[in-house]
Amino acid sequence: MDSILYLHGFHSSPYSAKALEFKKQIELNHPQISVIAPQLAALPQDAIRQVTEVAQQFSDQLIGVVGSSMGGYLATYLHNEFHLPAVVINPAVKPFELLESYKGVQVHPLTNERYTLGDEHMAHLRDVYQPTVRDGKLVWLLQQEGDEVLDYD
Repeated sequence: MDSILYLHGFHSSPYSAKALEFKKQIELNHPQISVIAPQLAALPQDAIRQVTEVAQQFSDQLIGVVGSSMGGYLATYLHNEFHLPAVVINPAVKPFELLESYKGVQVHPLTNERYTLGDEHMAHLRDVYQPTVRDGKLVWLLQQEGDEVLDYD
């Protein structure tokens, strides 16, 4: 069965309104396609490893990746690494800059996981920074006005 990988944003989950609506629309309009939507790890290096492992594990059935915000950053990384078609929704472009104000002790608002973000975590995000996409014909950018974090202005 063909699958699409859905990657949620920072401090979000596969049960967010956006993720659930995406899954619902795929089920209604493309029931032959399954949606893989993992709860992404809070720490960047763990999330990067996690999405890489999922892409490798499902490489024979993965037809694309959709990512929102931080998930869009990770989707861009997977597009370049695995040549996957990607849809990126208000993607974080440089989260290692965006998350500077989050350094310190964090509590994931949905999982209640307590963790600390530091310089080493920003370095992990910088290590997989993708200033360009491998194949622009395989990436669809959806950018919206008024996003609470990533307004396109």
